[in-house]
Amino acid sequence: MAQVERQIHMADLNRESRDAVAGKVLEGIAKHISPAAITRATVKVRERYAFAMQLAEKVLPGKPMALAGIVADKLTSGLTPQDAEKVVAVLQPRVQQLGKDRFVGLATETVITSRDIVRLGVSSATTTNVIRTALATGDDATSMQTLRQSFNEQRMQSSMEQVARRYIRAMEMGIPAKALYRYGTDSAAAAEKNAMQGGSGNSGVREAVLPGAEGEAGTRVQVALVVQAVEVGEAVGVNSASAC
Repeated sequence: MAQVERQIHMADLNRESRDAVAGKVLEGIAKHISPAAITRATVKVRERYAFAMQLAEKVLPGKPMALAGIVADKLTSGLTPQDAEKVVAVLQPRVQQLGKDRFVGLATETVITSRDIVRLGVSSATTTNVIRTALATGDDATSMQTLRQSFNEQRMQSSMEQVARRYIRAMEMGIPAKALYRYGTDSAAAAEKNAMQGGSGNSGVREAVLPGAEGEAGTRVQVALVVQAVEVGEAVGVNSASAC
């Protein structure tokens, strides 16, 4: 157990990493894991927290402890180190735009949101794209909280990966976080498919008003759709023969 003790001492620079390593040791003992396996597990935990501290220092120089634990959690949840670095890279330029105090709030909410999204089953790459898209639209800490809530409200959907991709498309169209929930359901996806395919079988251009594009969004999003005489599919109940 000397090696295990050494890992704990190496993690002694901050309380969270030390507690995480100690917790892993206790877990291994409770499960009757061999000392060698416990040592390997503690090394991984210590290295994960060390990496989290490095990232947190980039975001909040001099205050890494405010984010390190959350960053470590999101790495455990499934966000890859490479994608975590991408999130940090997108965050860093915002400090000059927002000022230090507001940036701390945005950075904290962004890291929490990315952790929670990946925990819901969204892939690391898609989670990163969600965060990058949200930050590109100028989201603040409050909007990031709303984005997180929008995902939580859809957690019973069959595919959270699809929900995330729908949210990305909606944000790219200018839909604000508070209106995203309208895009997360399977029925919303069917409505979007109907709009994109048309329903009439007549070639031409039509206008579609997307859910959430009025009222809450504050603006009317208009989409010019080229409607072709092709198969409409199950969403509108027309087979290929009748469409042709």
